[in-house]
Amino acid sequence: MTLQELFAPFGQEAPPLPVAGLAWDSRRVERGFVFVAIPGVPLPHRKPLDGHAFIPEALGRGAIAVVGERDLTLPVPYLRVEDARRALALLARRYHREPDRDLSLFGVTGSKGKSTTAALLHHLLPRAALL
Repeated sequence: MTLQELFAPFGQEAPPLPVAGLAWDSRRVERGFVFVAIPGVPLPHRKPLDGHAFIPEALGRGAIAVVGERDLTLPVPYLRVEDARRALALLARRYHREPDRDLSLFGVTGSKGKSTTAALLHHLLPRAALL
C-alpha cells in the first residue's frame, strides 16, 4: 500500500511512498509509518496527553506522513481531519485492504441457549455453504 493509495479516499494527494504501517503511539512508529496524532481523553486527575505534541518524536522515528486535527505545516505529507480516531479506523481498514468485506457476522441473543445455538451455527453454516 502506498501513501497515495491510503490518502486518496480523503481527497488528499500524496507521493507514492510505500507505507510500512500505522501508529497512534509515537513510541511504536517505525521507518515508513504513518503517525495519527490523536487528542487525549480528559481524565480527572491528569492533564490529557495530545498526540500532536508527539509529532516531532514520530518524525524522528521515521514517520513518512502525519494525520491530525490541527492546521499544521510539516516537512512530510499531512492529512488534516475532523476526527483523528475515526480517521485512524478508516485508514487501518484501507491499509489492511478492507478485510471486513469478506466477513460474515451473525448475532445470537436471548436469555437461554445462546451457547448451544452459536455452537450449532458454527458447525452448520459452513456445511450449508453459507460461510
